[in-house]
Amino acid sequence: MYASFLSSSQINDYLRFLTANELIMTDKGTHVYALTEKGMRFLHIYDDLNKLIPLEQFSPPARVMD
Repeated sequence: MYASFLSSSQINDYLRFLTANELIMTDKGTHVYALTEKGMRFLHIYDDLNKLIPLEQFSPPARVMD
């Protein structure tokens, strides 16, 4: 949490979103989160897309002033 500069509220929102979308799951006994098969597929697809269109090379088009 501290390394990512997120508050506990923000972390909880992300965890709820990821579990609701079945990208991660939690062990009820240990409260440990783990990536699901769907989450692993998502990461592979994201990685493939990032190789095709790297975000660090993104440059928004110049605006034309009237």
